[in-house]
Amino acid sequence: MGKKATAAEDFLALVPVKNERIEWQLDESGYVQLVAKRNRRFEKIVCKFFKAPDTATISLDAMGSVVWRAIDNQRDIGMIGEILKNEFNETAEPLQERLGGYINILRNNRFIELKHVN
Repeated sequence: MGKKATAAEDFLALVPVKNERIEWQLDESGYVQLVAKRNRRFEKIVCKFFKAPDTATISLDAMGSVVWRAIDNQRDIGMIGEILKNEFNETAEPLQERLGGYINILRNNRFIELKHVN
């Protein structure tokens, strides 16, 4: 019988996939800026009513920028963690908790989806 995977192992095996609606660019410091266009009907109405811009720009920090650039729709979260570990060494610790929290923020804000790959 095979050993049953833990929730943490399952999470690390998920593959983040970028939302196609989210564009990104590098700022003058080389950090990633996510640019979300507000082009859904409700969003357009809200923007017009509140005179808000039709795009939202979210600036990521150094670690977030490495995570975003590492998401290639093929690497799993465990592989992205290894990239972070190589880039930031001990500064990234506690790595799994920080990466897990960050991935969940990206998912909850619909910047990414998480896919199971077999």
